[in-house]
Amino acid sequence: MTSRLSCDENGFLKGFPYHDGFLDGVLAGGTEVHLALRSSRSERRVLTLRRVVMFHVEGFREGNIVLNLRLLRADQVASDAEVRRILADRLFFDPAKLGADSSVFLLEASFGAEVVAICGEVEISEVGVTLALSRGAS
Repeated sequence: MTSRLSCDENGFLKGFPYHDGFLDGVLAGGTEVHLALRSSRSERRVLTLRRVVMFHVEGFREGNIVLNLRLLRADQVASDAEVRRILADRLFFDPAKLGADSSVFLLEASFGAEVVAICGEVEISEVGVTLALSRGAS
């Protein structure tokens, strides 16, 4: 089961602990990206980005520490010079072209991976959900 996320007025996600937690894995395919998160109390969740049109991750390594998770509407992006710079530098995207039904997702790190995506919505799983690989029938 998943739930939609809420944000404060600056786009910082709220409703679950993530600060000083860990980004343990990324699974990207099609128009969805799944981020395996682990809180500083070892609670595991999967954050899912849906209707992803652009995605970039850099600096992924063992022990990625999450500083902030943000989800910004087009009007918030327009007034944030740093986010506009990130979109231009990492996605080669003109923020003025961001559709009203799209949002910018940012995972800012204290150490390791930084993530930026343009997506339609974001959901968080219940505690205990993990990403796993399985072999299909050969």
